[in-house]
Amino acid sequence: MGRYILRRSIHAVFVILGVITAVFVITNLTGDPVELMLGEQASQADIERVRAELGMDRPLYIQYVNFLADAVRGDFQDSLRFQGGAMEVVLSRFPRTLMLAGVALAISVVLSITLGTIAAVKRHSPIDNVVMFLALLGQSIPNFWLGIMLILIFAVNLGLTPSQGYAPSPIHFVLPAITLAAPGLARLTRLTRSGMLDVLSEDYVRSARAKGLQEQTIVIRHALKNASIPLVTVIGLDFGILLGGAIITEQIFQWNGVGQLLVEAIHARDFPVIQAAVFIIALSFVVINLLVDILYTWLDPRVRLE
Repeated sequence: MGRYILRRSIHAVFVILGVITAVFVITNLTGDPVELMLGEQASQADIERVRAELGMDRPLYIQYVNFLADAVRGDFQDSLRFQGGAMEVVLSRFPRTLMLAGVALAISVVLSITLGTIAAVKRHSPIDNVVMFLALLGQSIPNFWLGIMLILIFAVNLGLTPSQGYAPSPIHFVLPAITLAAPGLARLTRLTRSGMLDVLSEDYVRSARAKGLQEQTIVIRHALKNASIPLVTVIGLDFGILLGGAIITEQIFQWNGVGQLLVEAIHARDFPVIQAAVFIIALSFVVINLLVDILYTWLDPRVRLE
């Protein structure tokens, strides 16, 4: 168990190192970062001064080593647009994105497992057909269009929910969370149904029925747990996707989280904030998937031997 976790942790460190390297390379491939940050109106003297202050007048390999050392400490320099350090600015917005992604994931997991299980148990019934049609629809509709439609229907026409803005109240989470959860909900519903159909046809399920166990007990205690390993994999990936995909949703609903901050930083050419935001999102993605790998060992002890 300990060796398995150690091996996965080492893999996670290399992934983070790769992300940091990619951020550094992409920043430099866009052109001179200092000229891009200061704009065309900046004088050559200002450009040289800022370049020296940021250490960008040194050879590229030295810049890379310094960038790695600073990134390990969580230091991405000061923001050029917002007050304070870039990492502090990102971390001040991150809880809002994390809460939105968490609510969206909860909606997606609870509804998808429920609907997928019912569809598998009621295979080829009208309920199964309706659930699969809705799942197909959910995967086909772009979430930005869905978000706009939800605003028009529930906020503008019916006046039931706020149309935009962040506030720590449940009503403000409804529309953005549903918008963000829709693609993952559809995907997990189809996966749950497929996994449950495979498990329900196994011999041990037929043996449990022959022993006279209740169908509810068979489905929940026996079938669902054994069908959950692929679900856990996708759920872990989905949470990372939700954190990154929140960029579009936050723009639509003016959520004021990391996604909206990242868009603002790109428009303002605030490279320190861009680097810090990408780093935090990637780190969250890696940590979540590391936890998923560890969870495998509880769901299936055979994973420990791999």
